[in-house]
Amino acid sequence: MSEVVAICCADLHLSHTAPVARSGEDWYKVQAGYLRQLRKLAERQESSIPIICAGDLFDKWNPPVELVNFAIKNMPAMYAIPGNHDLPNHQIKDVHRSAYWTLVEARKITNIQPGEPIEVNQLILHGFPT
Repeated sequence: MSEVVAICCADLHLSHTAPVARSGEDWYKVQAGYLRQLRKLAERQESSIPIICAGDLFDKWNPPVELVNFAIKNMPAMYAIPGNHDLPNHQIKDVHRSAYWTLVEARKITNIQPGEPIEVNQLILHGFPT
């Protein structure tokens, strides 16, 4: 069996409130389960598999602090670019004002800067955020 070189995901849309179809559930517990699955996948091999997220970690750029703290505690480390939901007014120049950037500062996310490719586990990642 060949080695997995990366786990790619997008549109996690972590949110403080459950979607209507999931109301009545402990939404934080549900989201923690999804994040735990990502972590377990990343730890399946002897060497850790990098997780790469193509944006929209949050459902909006300024979620409640409770959700940001939840993400810091539960989210596995990953490489990412911000999606439009992660950016104040969809402006990449304002990414430093976002919850996404809080995760960068907390070292949960390695931000992939446009024009600055990163080599990760035999892959060259180029960031093209929205």
